Amino acid sequence: MWLPFTLLSASLWATMNVLDSVVIHRYERNPVVVMWHISLWRIACLACAPFLVEIETEYAFVLVIAGLMIYAAAYLYMWILRHLDTSVTQTGWTVESIILSVSGFLFLGESWNMSETLGTILILSAVFLISYWHKHVSWKKTVSILILLGITGAPSELIFKLVMDSGTSLVSALFWYILGYTVISFVFPLLQKRNRITLTKAFSHTYGFHVYMFLMTLILFGGFAALGMAYRLGPLSLVAIVGNLQIFLVMLFAYLLNVLPTTHVPKELLTKQSVSIKLLSFTIAFVGLSLMVL
Repeated sequence: MWLPFTLLSASLWATMNVLDSVVIHRYERNPVVVMWHISLWRIACLACAPFLVEIETEYAFVLVIAGLMIYAAAYLYMWILRHLDTSVTQTGWTVESIILSVSGFLFLGESWNMSETLGTILILSAVFLISYWHKHVSWKKTVSILILLGITGAPSELIFKLVMDSGTSLVSALFWYILGYTVISFVFPLLQKRNRITLTKAFSHTYGFHVYMFLMTLILFGGFAALGMAYRLGPLSLVAIVGNLQIFLVMLFAYLLNVLPTTHVPKELLTKQSVSIKLLSFTIAFVGLSLMVL
């Protein structure tokens, strides 16, 4: 039963990734400002939660810390979107899958064998390939920031998985996890005078910007909920690996937006050469991910 929730999660995160890129390139290039405005919607939703559902859990503090940690990954991800294609950025999450698989082996008693070692080599090769042939910045810098993205995102997901395994209610886990992410998203920009000025200016954005903020809030809750159910029902490594189907989904969604008569498009180079290189790299990465499942 974990597979449908994993696929749903991948679809929602792919949609979120594409919308992130559209917002960054059409409305607001500062990731801190974007995350602050989304946090306003999340605060409104979280404020209603205690009156509607049970949120108590002994792991509240741990989940808040995990939420604080995911902010760093979210900021780095949105910063990378300013420089790399949306689909290329997704390869950072394949590195996260390696780290989560190793974590599953070390902390959850999951297996690790030669096929997973070979899979790891293929995934890292794919990251190198897409960085070397699809240059936006130097390939060394591209490889470095994609690997850093995977490293930054893994700890919070591991904590969330461990809490799910404890039998904690999905609703209460999501509340405290998203609360931690929301608090730092809201407070951090207010600590810097430069950002405070930018935040007020962002309110003057068009109606479309605020619609995107609302949609991204709904998708974020849905994505975390689907991922939480997948973690509860399936092994950490399998969920992390299958979830990387979102690489292909992001490219598909970006292509559809580019062929539709709209200017709301993500950053995505879709020349024949670019698409060929991406598909080759993503296929190598997915073969590597598949080997890690064996």
